[in-house]
Amino acid sequence: MKRIMAIAFTITTVAALASMGGCQTLTDTPGANANRVGLTMDNNLREVPSSAEDVLLLDRPSTLTKAPVPLH
Repeated sequence: MKRIMAIAFTITTVAALASMGGCQTLTDTPGANANRVGLTMDNNLREVPSSAEDVLLLDRPSTLTKAPVPLH
């Protein structure tokens, strides 16, 4: 039983690492892949403040009360 669990764990770990690591396709070079990943990360990180404002309801007043809510 230990051997089966160890094999299953190893296969799962290898599959998880392979899926997270990415791979080179026939059309992309490692440099092009790194460039695309870098641009995507840059775009995602630029949206973090906007997303945080949406989550914290900082960009618009809450609609949970009928009383006026001061902006500052």
